[in-house]
Amino acid sequence: PKPDPDGTHPDRPGWGLGIFSFGGNGLREGFAWGGGEGRYGELQEGIQSTVDIYVGYLLETIDRKGLEIYVHPVNSVINETRYIVKKFNMALSKSIEAAGSNKLHWLEFFDETLTDDGERLREEFNLDGTHAHPAYLELLTGALNRCA
Repeated sequence: PKPDPDGTHPDRPGWGLGIFSFGGNGLREGFAWGGGEGRYGELQEGIQSTVDIYVGYLLETIDRKGLEIYVHPVNSVINETRYIVKKFNMALSKSIEAAGSNKLHWLEFFDETLTDDGERLREEFNLDGTHAHPAYLELLTGALNRCA
């Protein structure tokens, strides 16, 4: 039978595995808006709240669809938002580990995309100042292989 990723046909299987990714631009805008609206006392509170919702959704998806989920770190191409992305990825990786699910995996390669001092994206992974160059997919492949 055809896969049923949205669960509308309970007699069909899910996809089996998936890679989930969270967008970096949404982080910048969401935390700036949420902080300005007084929703979060500080940036880390907003990050953890978002991570908790995201990881909860991923665990529900695993239970509902039986998926094996690999979580892609947020890419950090834009210099001005890198400090948020680094904090978000750190919180997300810790929460995935703490979840203790053998079907939820963090793809550990984010630090490899940055310069040795962790301050800038390595040039070979910068396509146009806004998007990651496809060359980073070698790092993604390595991370997937390490999870296997």
